[in-house]
Amino acid sequence: MAKRLIKTSVVVIMTLVLVLGQAVVLSNPQHVEAKKKVTWVYVVPKGKVYHKTPHCRTLSRSKTIYKIKLSEAKKTRRACKVCY
Repeated sequence: MAKRLIKTSVVVIMTLVLVLGQAVVLSNPQHVEAKKKVTWVYVVPKGKVYHKTPHCRTLSRSKTIYKIKLSEAKKTRRACKVCY
């Protein structure tokens, strides 16, 4: 009887560990963040516009082009009317 109780307790504990461990993984924001796709855009240092591609014709004379996240670009810039 005692062996059966111990065996049942171990099974219950293992089940809880697995279930709670899975809940922790699913609720971890870094884990969810890793699955989000990052969209990159292109900007020039003093520009007010972000571009979908570094080959946009409005960037043809630019000597310095930076690649940044779309979320960052949207804070201070607008989308290019040519390539967006």
